[in-house]
Amino acid sequence: MDLSKEAIESFKETYKKDFKETVSNSEAKEMAVRLLRFVHLILRPIPEDKKGDFKRITQDGRNV
Repeated sequence: MDLSKEAIESFKETYKKDFKETVSNSEAKEMAVRLLRFVHLILRPIPEDKKGDFKRITQDGRNV
């Protein structure tokens, strides 16, 4: 996955703001790519044939 210079700089700024640490361009790119892959994984839609395997849970923790 290739990221633009602007995306890497934006990630570095956000990282420094949140964690009070400076990272190199290569570190920032690696961390950003890992984060994007993780987000892609968890936001992937559930296949139709697997939807029955999951129960909807209400905000108070009860199964629906």
